[in-house]
Amino acid sequence: MLRWISSHFPATTFCVMSLLWITVGQLQSLRGYSPDTAIVISSEQLDFGDVESQSDFVHPVLIRNRSSKEVQITGFKTSCDCTSVQPDKFVLAPRTERQVSFRMNLGVRPAIHAGKMEYPFQVHFAPMVDGQSSRQNWLLSGRVLRKLVANEPEVWLGSRSYESSGQLSRVVRVTSRMPLDSAEAICDPPWISANIRKADSPMNWELTLGSRSSPLPPNLYTGDVKIIGHTSEGLSVVSTVATYGNRSHPELENRSSRTSRNLQDSSACRPQEKFRRSWHVR
Repeated sequence: MLRWISSHFPATTFCVMSLLWITVGQLQSLRGYSPDTAIVISSEQLDFGDVESQSDFVHPVLIRNRSSKEVQITGFKTSCDCTSVQPDKFVLAPRTERQVSFRMNLGVRPAIHAGKMEYPFQVHFAPMVDGQSSRQNWLLSGRVLRKLVANEPEVWLGSRSYESSGQLSRVVRVTSRMPLDSAEAICDPPWISANIRKADSPMNWELTLGSRSSPLPPNLYTGDVKIIGHTSEGLSVVSTVATYGNRSHPELENRSSRTSRNLQDSSACRPQEKFRRSWHVR
């Protein structure tokens, strides 16, 4: 049949074959150039393992352009504002790779992991190619290990605490990953006093938070409680174990409620089912 067509319609056959050749050539040149398939990261690089809690953890990965075309990365979307990518704009030549660094604040934690010595950390991220969002979606994950943990990571000192004069106090239990010989507690800013003492073992401590003798400020205030521990080997253990604050003026109740929710929301990434609905462009 093809021979008969070729013999009777040589011009038509030439045009059809040329069109097929051009179409196949275009498909081959475009293969791998889609934003969804052009750039890749090996799966083993997406697991940063076990890492101690810290506010500025850097994890490098290699991004590879496996296509025969230049790819321009114009930014990254992340599911959590606790993670950024540096550099976030660059050009990948054909079949080359480049190292980028993920900077993560592992010192914050989800409310569901409050009081735990270790917990999983996950963040989704996706590249923007040539200014367009990509459906490519990677998951960077690991496990965060904490040196010190409080059974009550958010300590609210009750209503109208600005009127108190040293009468208001709360006791929080603090657990250490390693035995401590001594420890001290610091509030930043120092709106309240903090004292820590050993409980039933060198790994269990009691933290007492209370108002200072002078009246507290007549407005909403918050701060962090940091513990500095010392081991028998001379090692120092430093960790922020809790956030403290008050719900003082009735006029500030709504603001206080919003602050409480923000503290929980900003403490780590959203649950996985919400990731794709809460992208942050970095």
